Amino acid sequence: MKSPRTCILLMAIVVVIGTILLLVRSQPRFTRTAFNQIREGMTRSQVEEILTCPAGNYASRRLFSKAAKNKYPGEDIEEWVADDSWVMVRFDSDDKVIQGYYSDDVSGIVETPPTFWQRIRRLLGI
Repeated sequence: MKSPRTCILLMAIVVVIGTILLLVRSQPRFTRTAFNQIREGMTRSQVEEILTCPAGNYASRRLFSKAAKNKYPGEDIEEWVADDSWVMVRFDSDDKVIQGYYSDDVSGIVETPPTFWQRIRRLLGI
């Protein structure tokens, strides 16, 4: 049986390594080239394959847009947000692409206050 000191040290090492991996994980980038492959009628899974991940905010800061609030009945709007680009895709009730938008200007997307962990990352320069 290991001493309590050894167990605490091992747990601390695991927590530190886990935190570092969480903070340093790579973030996807959304390019115009990838976006241009998206076509009307594609399924959500095909779009996710092209963009390499499910919809979400992958920016280092918390960004959101109000575009998702402007949807019509029977449609769904998904967004992929990165530090330097934004993709929005409208899907119909059959989960097929109706229309897509791409921008490499995220200045029109509203920034929310940083989370605790984002503040720590900024302090550490990560």
